[in-house]
Amino acid sequence: MKNILLISALGLMMLWTSCGDKEPEINPLVGVWRLDEITLEILEDGYESNEGTGSSLHGESQYTLEFKQDFTFNRELEGSTDNLTETGVWEQDGEFIDLDPDEPKIGGLFYGFTVIEITDRELFIEYEEESSAFSDAKINEWVSDGTLESTTEGLQFTVTENELDSIYNNFYNNITLVFTVNFDVKSN
Repeated sequence: MKNILLISALGLMMLWTSCGDKEPEINPLVGVWRLDEITLEILEDGYESNEGTGSSLHGESQYTLEFKQDFTFNRELEGSTDNLTETGVWEQDGEFIDLDPDEPKIGGLFYGFTVIEITDRELFIEYEEESSAFSDAKINEWVSDGTLESTTEGLQFTVTENELDSIYNNFYNNITLVFTVNFDVKSN
């Protein structure tokens, strides 16, 4: 009987010791991610010309996002005329990630997104942004009738200020932009 109790006690101790030796799991999001590609989709009809794919944010810029195990993050945009560095903390609720920067938020950057897919080499995220725009049909109509002209700065209205106010009030629509962003693991 003593042998059975001794063997049972030893077995429980081995089981307890082996369970306690497990390394904590590292969140697969932890690491440095480098922007590879951004795809834009507009949910509303009539904005087909605004759909597209890009390989960087600003020409030759490099965009990286680092998630650390201690739930801090570091975001960098290098190579544009102004380099950007941002730090803060991040939270995860299921597939949703929320970034809370140390400084005030910077316009044009995303702070909440959904992880679509993550592997050891790639991260796909998606986020939505509300915006306003003219429909493609209206822009084409205005180019045809001369209301919009192509200049070196882009398309410019050729109407009075009152007419321009009326155009914005009557034809500027709220739209939802959906960005799908692909990151690769940064190679050093």
